[in-house]
Amino acid sequence: MKRVLISLITFVFGGVILGVVVFANKIGIDHNVHWGRGRMIGASAGILIMIFALIISLYFDDIAAWIQKTLNLIKTQQPRNDLARHRTKLIYISAGFIGIVVLIIYVWFISVGTWTSWPKTQDYRDYFNQLGNAFDHGELYIQTKPTSDLLSLSNPYDPIARKHIPQADTLNNIWDLSLYNGKLYLYWGPIPALIIAVIKLFLPIEIADPYLVFAFTLGLFLFQSLLIIKLWSDFFSRLPAWTILMPIFLGGLVNPIPWLLSQPRIYEEAIVCGQFFFIAGIYFAYAALSKPSPSKPLMAMSGIFWVGAIGSRAFLFIPIAFLVFMILLRLCARNYRLQKITSETLFTIIAFGLPLLIGGILLGWYNWARFGSVFEFGFRYQITMLDLNKYNNDIFSLADVPINLYVYFLNPPDVINTFPFIKPSRAGDGSFLYNHLPALYATEHITGPLYAFPFIVFGIVSILTIGSKRLSEILAGRRTESQPEFYRWFLLSLIGSLPFALSSLLLFFYAAQRYMEDVIPLTFLIAALGFWQGYSLLNKNLFRRLMYSFIAVILAGISIISSILLSFSADVARIRSANPSLLTNLILFFLKLKKLY
Repeated sequence: MKRVLISLITFVFGGVILGVVVFANKIGIDHNVHWGRGRMIGASAGILIMIFALIISLYFDDIAAWIQKTLNLIKTQQPRNDLARHRTKLIYISAGFIGIVVLIIYVWFISVGTWTSWPKTQDYRDYFNQLGNAFDHGELYIQTKPTSDLLSLSNPYDPIARKHIPQADTLNNIWDLSLYNGKLYLYWGPIPALIIAVIKLFLPIEIADPYLVFAFTLGLFLFQSLLIIKLWSDFFSRLPAWTILMPIFLGGLVNPIPWLLSQPRIYEEAIVCGQFFFIAGIYFAYAALSKPSPSKPLMAMSGIFWVGAIGSRAFLFIPIAFLVFMILLRLCARNYRLQKITSETLFTIIAFGLPLLIGGILLGWYNWARFGSVFEFGFRYQITMLDLNKYNNDIFSLADVPINLYVYFLNPPDVINTFPFIKPSRAGDGSFLYNHLPALYATEHITGPLYAFPFIVFGIVSILTIGSKRLSEILAGRRTESQPEFYRWFLLSLIGSLPFALSSLLLFFYAAQRYMEDVIPLTFLIAALGFWQGYSLLNKNLFRRLMYSFIAVILAGISIISSILLSFSADVARIRSANPSLLTNLILFFLKLKKLY
């Protein structure tokens, strides 16, 4: 009882500190609207005190019991399975602490360091919110109407023709929307808008893009972390605990996650929403198939989430189609010797395939109801910088592959003398390929993962060791003899789906940093598995294992630091508008630090 009372008093004390700091301006303690160093330290202290109070009240007895039981197991040399179970629980608790740190970093980036306000971008367009309102009214088009001058043009998609429209700047309200039969539609998938529409049934509020970008990014981090914890627990739990905790932290901050949070627009929202559903679908599929008998509810969840992925980001249909093929192949392989499909396998396939079938039909109807074709998403009907109807055959082209390979993988950042020290360079600028670009090709400033995410090199280990006999022997020491074969199947599925995920980026005529998020979560999973594989293969050589660990930590550190520094270049206008002194203070801080050393 005393412990509960102490916890409650501690929690209230931390809450009071946080409340005083947050509302210091309103209660007259601090007359400066912008947060200074003292208020940031005070807010951090308040949050930490509240977290500490929660730990005391909820987990202290459990943690103490687990630690005590673990020590007893070590002393009495009890079976390894009992020790592993308690170790796994401690891993989950440690991962929870890492999750809290990542959450705080996400809030800092989405709020531009203000914590209490989440500013919009200067080119903010609430298209998903408008479409959510339209869905609630039974419409598929947004309520914004194109001007009569625009509709009077013989070709409203031609940007040259639109220049002659009076007050042409009003077109910013419909920029990148799809104009068809006098109505405006979104070429982006409808899932984010459907989520908004459901929320509005209970809470009649306007939901800006930053909130959904934050929610989907956090959801992606959650399922990504759950997946790598499960993979580590199933195959690599004999490795030191730091080998799982480091990838969890890295996965939450790897480029371009902070970049997306720094400019939370509809473009970033659609991408991260798609990745949230995509990775969650992989998690449920793995969780279902890793059981002795595949779980039908989990397989159904995988199908539902993959429908959400395609309904958010249509390009994800390509890698998902490959993964569906690999899953069906595995389900049927169990019955290969019997030369028939058992009822259990058939029901599992139905549970998995039915959501995909229904979702595909609904998405096809959605396109047909808008554009008269199940395969038309409205991309070529955009009011944008090009007449995409005219160049429809060149939007995806093999001619774009060479420059995109260089841009997305090898393009270096620009190095500068002041904070943030590195920033994305004009993609491909100065390269031989850049002097021989396709006519339609366009690009933004990009930094390739070789510089922004060097931990990616461990993905090569996954590819090189996939058929390693020694690795199979190591994995065979785990729960069942079939694990090495299942592990190889899962790894092959991830590696095999990567080229399909990359195809939309490499063939597309326009390159941007945000598009990297279409492949980075998948690439990160492959790299994490490669890191664990390499460590497992070196377990008998202490010096090589230490060197390998040192290299891994260095590459992970560089990946995190590069990702954070590059994100300050994502939307400088938003930073200066929401927190004018932030960049100035950071630049001055590092200049003073440089003088000291």
